[in-house]
Amino acid sequence: MSDKKGLGTWIFWLLIGVGLLFLLLPFLSSPSEADLVPISTVLEKARAGQVQKITVDADGSMIAIEYTDGSTQKSRKEASSNVIEYLQQGGVTAEQMPVIEVKGGGGFMDGFGGLGSWLPIIIIGGLFIFALSLMRQGPISNDQERAFSFGKSRARKIEGNRPNVVFSDVAGADEAKEEL
Repeated sequence: MSDKKGLGTWIFWLLIGVGLLFLLLPFLSSPSEADLVPISTVLEKARAGQVQKITVDADGSMIAIEYTDGSTQKSRKEASSNVIEYLQQGGVTAEQMPVIEVKGGGGFMDGFGGLGSWLPIIIIGGLFIFALSLMRQGPISNDQERAFSFGKSRARKIEGNRPNVVFSDVAGADEAKEEL
């Protein structure tokens, strides 16, 4: 029985760890704001012909800029805006236009589809069910302290006016039999 309790504890902490990982994953994978260049800087460098390639992420909000000198930087844009239209409106000619590449999916969460949005709900539900099962089991040594044992009472009703005499006590005594 103690092996099951130890296994349950390990499963509990494993679920906590996985939940924390999924909560912290967006913060770990996105670049910090200090590493990002403004989109206006990208436009200026594209007009000057210094941008060789722009790679747009699958969600459309992040772009990676590769310059003609080989250096790279990242920038943010609105997910609904089009990079080509933005560059054309900013005065970038067809000769200055860099190569635009759109990255397909393939990220960690893309392989799981909609599981990323449902995963926290599944983990919380699993923890809730796990906690309920632990409360139902209760302590190993004492059945009376279980959380959900209210329907399983072993109490017996004792009436004060009944004598505590059983048949084996009075077997053979005719007067005692008649008293009963």
